[in-house]
Amino acid sequence: MRYLQPLLAPRSDVSSYYTIHADRDMWSTACFFHMVSQAVDKAGKIIAGSNADDAIFGFRPVDIKCDPNGVTTWPNAGAESNRFLFEVKDPDSYASAMTVAMATLLGNIQ
Repeated sequence: MRYLQPLLAPRSDVSSYYTIHADRDMWSTACFFHMVSQAVDKAGKIIAGSNADDAIFGFRPVDIKCDPNGVTTWPNAGAESNRFLFEVKDPDSYASAMTVAMATLLGNIQ
């Protein structure tokens, strides 16, 4: 029931009201598509993940290196590294394209 608390809270409950009405970025939304080998193009069309050149996001294989001063870098690696860095290829189109793609995805749930 705790997940309902912000929905049922009065408007005077500022923290609950903020939880429901705050703007949200969609940076982690790409994971939903990536999990099922899909991607999204600039127009928000859901495409096969194999069309990576047309995708507005990707997951670049990397290694992780941390020097003695605590500076971390993520140099490119082969897919066998099993570590990936999320990249937005087109920041200007990302938000609108992901909104269209999620609307399409959620609209198809029956």
